[in-house]
Amino acid sequence: LISPFAPHIAEELWELYGNSGFASTQTWPEYEEEKIDKEAEAIEQLVHATLSDFEIVLKLAQIEKPKEVVLVVAPKWKYELVRVLKDELEKTRDQRVLINTCLAEKDIKPYGQEVAKIVQMALKDSGKLPEVIIDRNKEMEAYESVKELIKNDYKAAVIIETAEKSNEQKAKQAMPGKPAIIVR
Repeated sequence: LISPFAPHIAEELWELYGNSGFASTQTWPEYEEEKIDKEAEAIEQLVHATLSDFEIVLKLAQIEKPKEVVLVVAPKWKYELVRVLKDELEKTRDQRVLINTCLAEKDIKPYGQEVAKIVQMALKDSGKLPEVIIDRNKEMEAYESVKELIKNDYKAAVIIETAEKSNEQKAKQAMPGKPAIIVR
């Protein structure tokens, strides 16, 4: 793997490990799909996306030194909605069927209007739904790691809260894999 970047070292290591021939003439290693931890990769992408979104919010709000940052995690029902919606989108693109299927879930049913908006959004651009749905608790743990980075880099207080406990209007925008970000 290091041969393209450090060919001389790669050749020396190749020989040191008792291999014959040249490292540069070997076939590229194959990967084993089942050994890839898709959830771990999704969490890593989540952290990077959140930090990137935070930087964008700072620029748009023209805030150089925030005093407080609030990351609002989506409510539990949205995680269930996204799971159901992703499964159903593989079967149909019929808006009515998608909405009815989602609303058949008892935890989702009370949120009919929001469900309809999210279904419409997903039909327009299914890329807005997370590729891998991370457990809410694991997502909150990922934001804890972001919390320390923001706290250290910006000397700002960082609060991580769930949408159910938040008093912020913007909390309604939080989606699985995409927290609402409030900067003060």
